[in-house]
Amino acid sequence: MRQRPWLWLLTLVLLTGSPAAAQRGRDRDDRPRGNRNSQEEREEARAREREWREYLKERRKAYKEEARATREERREFERYLRERNRREQDRQWRAFLGARRHGYKPYAQATERERKEFEKYRRDTFPGTAGSDGFGDQGRWRGLGTPTNGACFYTDADYRGSRFCMAAGERKEHVPNGYNDKISSVRIYGRARVTLYQDSNFRGSRRVVTADAPGLEGFNDKTSSIEVR
Repeated sequence: MRQRPWLWLLTLVLLTGSPAAAQRGRDRDDRPRGNRNSQEEREEARAREREWREYLKERRKAYKEEARATREERREFERYLRERNRREQDRQWRAFLGARRHGYKPYAQATERERKEFEKYRRDTFPGTAGSDGFGDQGRWRGLGTPTNGACFYTDADYRGSRFCMAAGERKEHVPNGYNDKISSVRIYGRARVTLYQDSNFRGSRRVVTADAPGLEGFNDKTSSIEVR
């Protein structure tokens, strides 16, 4: 019996599926991934813009888009990020050792177990930090360790100058080297409550800060120890 041509065509479609339908399926599979990538890129761009603005403020330069920066300005900005990241990374490592009641040793001398525990501590205490397994593995940390619930302390008014940050629950009997009697502004994140003490070991006069403070009138350059709750 002679086969009808349309039967062959129907059999072929049933076995292979519609090419257009297959393409639509591939498009659906790709679309969520594309959306995620686009969202991550937008978040990264916003974080970069915030860092650029902070850099300009600390250098007391008028604002202009990073795309219009000179080659030297871009190099200086990258150096600024690397140095700030290095300080932030070292602060977090010291906080981890303090929380474990371990004496200080450089991160380069940490055991594999200590490095894994430190990474977990970072993720739990400083959400948003990048997943690098060591210092210097990435030129730039996302978020720069800024806590979602905590505070950052600046040596100049209006959140300028050098800074260090603390997460809620941290206490410092002595502020880091270079910051004693030099804190001039405080930025609050989340619902943190900060207590500044004039003397070390949480003694002397104190100032409670619960909202962003671009200036510390009456307590400027007087802080020696800090509690963040």
